[in-house]
Amino acid sequence: MTKHADKRVTHNDLRTWVELVHIGKLRVIELKSFADRHRLKISRNECGETIIPGKHGQIYEYNEEMLGVMFTPPKTKAEPWGNWCPRTWGNFRRAAEATGMTVLQNGDSEGCLGFDTGNREQVRLALKIAGVRRKRVSPWSRSLGLPASVSNGRLTHRKGPWASRNAQKALPGG
Repeated sequence: MTKHADKRVTHNDLRTWVELVHIGKLRVIELKSFADRHRLKISRNECGETIIPGKHGQIYEYNEEMLGVMFTPPKTKAEPWGNWCPRTWGNFRRAAEATGMTVLQNGDSEGCLGFDTGNREQVRLALKIAGVRRKRVSPWSRSLGLPASVSNGRLTHRKGPWASRNAQKALPGG
């Protein structure tokens, strides 16, 4: 039994919600679906929030309608809190404003930006700002038509006693 089982949803409620989603006024964006769509790794930070970690920052859920990207200066051995780099942040900020991203926090050498997941340019720039790398896809998964999650595991492209049983089942004719 669900939490809201006693609340009845009428056909008009669903129709209104679907119309709002279609128009674009109501878009609930989940970080997990964004990460799956772009082959990104999800983890939790020190506070327990779900994030997409990167080399220079992270991508996080800002609100229900947009995601945020945080740029923090890269850490070095001499400066574990981060290297002072206002020029880098300024260049990223100007490029983000040119593509239509929203500046959420603007510091001297770091900051946060809000972006729309439907805009390709903004997504590409957000991944670059945070330094996020996509998960690699095996060439065997593309040629055999396997999902990326199956091909990047322990499955191999070989047949015979040296290949795992799971790999033989996953391969066509195996």
